[in-house]
Amino acid sequence: MDSISLNLSERTQICAFINRTEFYWTNPVSEALYRSTSGMGKPTMYGIIEQKMKEKFGISLMDYSVYNLSDIRNSKLEDEAVIIVASLCRVYVDARLPVGMESDISGLEMEEKINDILDRANIHIHITSEGIKKIDEDFQTELAQKFQILGSNNQAEIDFNKWSTSYPIAILFFDVDNFKTLNTRYTESVVDEHILIPLQKLISEIVKERGGAYSFGGDEFIIILKNVNPEETMAFSERLQKKISNTKFCLRKDIISLTISIGCALYPNNGHTYTEVLDKANLAENRAKKKGKNCIILTQ
Repeated sequence: MDSISLNLSERTQICAFINRTEFYWTNPVSEALYRSTSGMGKPTMYGIIEQKMKEKFGISLMDYSVYNLSDIRNSKLEDEAVIIVASLCRVYVDARLPVGMESDISGLEMEEKINDILDRANIHIHITSEGIKKIDEDFQTELAQKFQILGSNNQAEIDFNKWSTSYPIAILFFDVDNFKTLNTRYTESVVDEHILIPLQKLISEIVKERGGAYSFGGDEFIIILKNVNPEETMAFSERLQKKISNTKFCLRKDIISLTISIGCALYPNNGHTYTEVLDKANLAENRAKKKGKNCIILTQ
């Protein structure tokens, strides 16, 4: 594997990609490993692939199951290992079958599918940082097209570069507190329809002509504000936080209120490129989470 170096923004994008694979990367095992055996203890295709990956490449997803997304985001896992984890998740995406299909596929068909996956796995496992960027570009495009409400992270960088030639710029990086609990309780499709779609419309309405709003991950968002100072950035963030917390969302028969954690950083005060300022906003958002969530942190 080529020697690589990942910045915080790239690590965050990789975390978003791993989340997108729907393996819900939480200690101690992923969804793929959770379904590695059927109810009768018979190995499923996931279990067989896990074993064959270990045999063929000397690594498997289980080797990294003690790590979670926070470890990846906060550099507890080395750069090369992060790439391997993302690559392995990509392999399992190729392997994904609808729940229950394992019992409907013959042993020969399963073997052929596994061999095909392993042939392609060699490319994924030795993926370079350029490959990860391509994966992320595909992800961001898909994300922007999913609801067609907010822009993509790629569009955010384009807009930042355009606006920063004329104005001071603020980047707000924020996400929904305890969002995964909603997905687990109500299912992703229900949350998409009744939370993410109206929430994205609300964010778009709040921003209006002040700048731009973008999806960064399932529940992670970016707002770019044009021509603002630190005081104006905090005032806008407080209005955004209040507006979202005062909005009621209906999930089945439940009425849900949301809170958000926001990290803010400014150009040129906190960085001279989109990535530098975004990284600072991301770090500030992490501090807001650690402070107890439902919080705003402005980079000094």
